[in-house]
Parts: sequence; structure tokens; C-alpha cells
Amino acid sequence: LAVSEPGTVEVLRVATDGRPNACTRILGAICRLAGAMGYDEVITYTLKSEGGASLRAANFVLDGEVPAGKSWNVPSRPRAIQRVELEGVPKVRCRRVL
Repeated sequence: LAVSEPGTVEVLRVATDGRPNACTRILGAICRLAGAMGYDEVITYTLKSEGGASLRAANFVLDGEVPAGKSWNVPSRPRAIQRVELEGVPKVRCRRVL
């Protein structure tokens, strides 16, 4: 988690063991905790090509497209392990107001 703006928590990544609805439950728990801590909203980003069912089930709404990301493999910080390249891949921001 990260605080990206005053009153806003950003979910950077959610990982599960594949159990049904695990992602939705984690997102819901994050939102409940953020609300209890006094935050106003939770945001996260996903690839435009992803369905977003877990986000919708956790009451997130599409908040708009964002510019495509740049590669993390740069001369000042080369990456030894090459993962799926996401440079130029469209992303969307999702938001849940608490």
C-alpha cells in the first residue's frame, strides 16, 4: 500500500493463492482498514486488457485511462530478470470512495 495523495490509499499489488474470491476479499479488507484509519478513498491500477471482476465485486469503479507505463529496465537500474514487458500497454485507474 502507498499513500499517493492526502486521504488516498493506493493498492500497489494483490497476490493470492488462487482461492475463489480471495482478491475481492483482500481488496474489501484493505478498504475497511483504510476507512477505519480515516482515509477517504482507495485507488489501484490494472491493465486495460484485464477484466476487473474482483475490483467490481469490491465496489471499485473505473476512474479513467492512464498513460501507458514505461519500462523499469533502465541503464541506471538494469533488470537481470526480464518479465513480460508492459511498456506501452494501456492501463486504467479504479477508485472506491469510502
